[in-house]
Amino acid sequence: MRSSPGGAAATDGVVVLYSSIGSLASPGTASPFHYGRTLTHEVGHWLNLRHIWGDATCGSDLVSDTPTHNTSNGGCPTYPHYSTCSGTPIEMTSNYMDYTNDGCMNIFTTGQKTRMQALFGTGGSRVSLASSLGCVPPNGGTCAVPAGLASSNITSSSATVSWGAASGAVSYNLQYKTSAATTWTTVNTASTSYGISGLASSTTYNYQVQNVCTASSSAFSSAGSFTTSATGGTCSTPTGLASSSITSTTATVSWSAVSGAVSYNLQYKLASSGTWTTQNFTGTAVNFTGLTASTSYNAQVQAVCSSESSAYSSAITFTTSGTGCTDTWESNNSTSTAKTIGVNTDIQALISSTTDVDWFKFNNTSSQPRIRINLTNLPADYDVRLYRGTTTLIATAQLGGTSSEQIIHNTSTVATYYVRVYGYNGANSTTQCYNLRANISASNWREGILDEEVLDLETEEAFGLMGLFPNPASDKVMLDYLGKHDGTIQVQLFDAMGREVLSMQESVMEGPATYGLPLPELSKGIYVLAYHRRRPSVSAASAHRAITNDPSLRERAASPG
Repeated sequence: MRSSPGGAAATDGVVVLYSSIGSLASPGTASPFHYGRTLTHEVGHWLNLRHIWGDATCGSDLVSDTPTHNTSNGGCPTYPHYSTCSGTPIEMTSNYMDYTNDGCMNIFTTGQKTRMQALFGTGGSRVSLASSLGCVPPNGGTCAVPAGLASSNITSSSATVSWGAASGAVSYNLQYKTSAATTWTTVNTASTSYGISGLASSTTYNYQVQNVCTASSSAFSSAGSFTTSATGGTCSTPTGLASSSITSTTATVSWSAVSGAVSYNLQYKLASSGTWTTQNFTGTAVNFTGLTASTSYNAQVQAVCSSESSAYSSAITFTTSGTGCTDTWESNNSTSTAKTIGVNTDIQALISSTTDVDWFKFNNTSSQPRIRINLTNLPADYDVRLYRGTTTLIATAQLGGTSSEQIIHNTSTVATYYVRVYGYNGANSTTQCYNLRANISASNWREGILDEEVLDLETEEAFGLMGLFPNPASDKVMLDYLGKHDGTIQVQLFDAMGREVLSMQESVMEGPATYGLPLPELSKGIYVLAYHRRRPSVSAASAHRAITNDPSLRERAASPG
């Protein structure tokens, strides 16, 4: 009697009479069903097989490589036994899913095997059997199988084996033997490691561990193995094991050289893990990469000599640093507390609250007056401003999001310049620093160094006025604009006859801005540059400036109109 897949758990299984269990050498008493094949038949049902005749005349058992049967067969039919179904196939009377005598059954087809094995795949109704403890009796609780088996301190006659602690375990049964033996030696210990002594040299040993809980014991773990070293000369255990150069993702582990060593086995693991990773090196230092921040690791090392290996050294522990950064510039929240920074050097700092503002200062020189400010690695929407002295605003860069900001100020004025970094609408980060770099150069900086939108601004100490430079100009003129509103400006260029030779529009935001206006191939002379600002429901405002592309006319250039 058996249940089929999908039945109630309380009745799931196979029941068989003891009298039908047996073998050819020692049959049961329920002849002719006394060789155990009846149990094989019922287990086939339990694993989703149907009778080979499909429980119907010329029926289907849903397996493609079994022949069609008229109905069930009994006894031991003479081969070949033909079916009267379509095609008169030869019936497979020796199949375990027929009703013939035990002595005549001997086959499952490949298709039947595939159908049974499907139950153990993902989503199969018998998949839990893959992790079953087998014949370990239930205890009403959980006594987990040990994990994380490892071996260490292996010599010619001893070794230490270890494993991970298990919840609920009161002790552990350790079994070990040579790989060629069939009998285990068993010891009980309350520790999660055990030193085995009296071993033979140059011999491979197997070991396995069982958790002993209050009411029951787990199954034994999968076996681990180790090989003792050969006897012979002395191979000393390495000393001086130490860690250095520790970052959030890297570390260096080093040790002193051992006389006679040809290489070293370095073991390392997470401090929270019971499983070591072993690698062999010929040097006495190893650089680890790809580590996890703020995490503790263990390491130990073994010398490998020509005829034997030493015991492993005592393990060391090192901990990687966190991913956050430390702001060494505070307090610098005003011009009076601005910190001096070096030029052409990256610095890191934090905007750590909604009200935090960082002020820095630096100097350009007469030999390197041109200035470029880069604000990068932004954790949030940060903006930057450049001032000459503490009050004169030179430029503001305020792109959205975490886009890098840049200010270019190609000036000849030597002074102390101040940089203000702040979060837009209170943007901040308590863990991630931004990068700031103040560059100075003898030659003009070019826009677009960051491959992002660049805002290059300069203002006069005025309100609502504009300035032009250079004047005279040849291929490009820079227009300074102090906007009082967001909007659009139209820029027009007229020659001395009043003819328009250039017209363009630019979007502007409230505040100071500088726009580069390319000049077409113009004849030398004086030109009038006009700009018009328009906003909804507001009358147009305009201004004019005269420019010249003739250096000889510098003294005669018109003033603003």
